[in-house]
Amino acid sequence: KLLLVSLLLLTVCLVPYVGLMWLPHAAGWGYLAAAILLHATYANLAVRSESGWGIVPMLPLMFLMFIFVMWRSACVTLRAGGVRWRETLYPLDELRRHQFR
Repeated sequence: KLLLVSLLLLTVCLVPYVGLMWLPHAAGWGYLAAAILLHATYANLAVRSESGWGIVPMLPLMFLMFIFVMWRSACVTLRAGGVRWRETLYPLDELRRHQFR
């Protein structure tokens, strides 16, 4: 699931920028539109959450950071054999037994 979500995020969030670099002429208009739409959506969320416009250019880097955090969290959880929260370790077997499907 993590691999699928990572690939989906990379595709949806970073392909517009890669496409702009590869197709800078007429064929790149779709990638430009996608990048503008991503930034406009993020700008709307940033302004509504009072983060300000200054973080909007950081969007591609933030996508990469989010993917890194997901993978690191998965590695830490697997290495520990569970999730540690408030000095209590919740084993993966117990968490899987009680998850909603």
